Amino acid sequence: MNRSFGYWLGAFFLLFWGISDVLWAQRTTSSKNIRLEIFCDGPLQPMQAQQWGAALQSTGFSGVQLRGGNEEDVLDLRKITDGEYHALGMLTKDNRILLPGEKTFSRQQLREIRPYLEGMIEEQERLQAEAAEDAEKARLWENVLEKLSPAVGVETKNVERRKVLREISQKLKGNVHVPMSIRDVLEKEDCVREELQTVSRGTAMAYVLRYIGYCAVMTKKPSGEMELVWTPSEKITSEEILPVGYPLERMPREMFESFRANVDGALLSVVLDALSQRLQIPFLYDYNSMAAEGIEISEVSVKLNPMKITYDRLLDTLLSQAGLKKEVRMDEAGQPFLWITTQ
Repeated sequence: MNRSFGYWLGAFFLLFWGISDVLWAQRTTSSKNIRLEIFCDGPLQPMQAQQWGAALQSTGFSGVQLRGGNEEDVLDLRKITDGEYHALGMLTKDNRILLPGEKTFSRQQLREIRPYLEGMIEEQERLQAEAAEDAEKARLWENVLEKLSPAVGVETKNVERRKVLREISQKLKGNVHVPMSIRDVLEKEDCVREELQTVSRGTAMAYVLRYIGYCAVMTKKPSGEMELVWTPSEKITSEEILPVGYPLERMPREMFESFRANVDGALLSVVLDALSQRLQIPFLYDYNSMAAEGIEISEVSVKLNPMKITYDRLLDTLLSQAGLKKEVRMDEAGQPFLWITTQ
């Protein structure tokens, strides 16, 4: 090849591929049309561009473009319209194609490029679909949350459990499904032990149901609205269950107040009830876990020598004597309560 011929050949490729112009070769072999645009890591190399361009046109892309690069170029894969995508890659100085995801391909791996991009597109679509579903669930959940946040508003201590549940479900009309099977486990003499009057409806409902082995499961009705279905707990995964409150990192300020304490063999249940009233913070109990460990707070005596101590430390000290611990949580209205459970 003489110098003149090489010059004109180089000029031809520069003109053919262009430094800034677009050349698209229309080839559609899949339901997903992918346009592949490759910029060079530096000035356009005509011979490399010609070799890669001709090869890529035969791999099923709906369009192929090679051009010179600039500082604004970044690897990218995005959706243009339904079924149409645009991929932006780079031709590296060592004559390899670098694609989004930092994956490189040699000329010998030419046939792997399109399947790789299709895999990335499928992953993008999956993540987008999940994000859209989560956003829809969040929107529907916000609607239910407005009904779950208000306080129960009626006395519950020593009130039949079925009456408390009936009161809550009536206030949540249209958003609660009560199965017939729950009637078999609701005994007339079974009463709620705690005062839940100031606790939100959602947390109170989950708490009262938990004792009898039931839970409220968030489901979507055919109408598109969210519904809480009362279901036996062993049939459901924890992610689907309306929880008994939500994590709260900050302990209520009252818990750090100091006072002179003297506990001399009092029953733990009596002490906890007195502390709950003094602090004006509801104490809810994980009776299911306690029963599994054989712990009954109305039968456990606790002691503490006279000393000045905070409510926080006092509770930790007394609860540990019974193999228990406390967790600070909040209900749907953001109000704190203490969850007493096993260690």
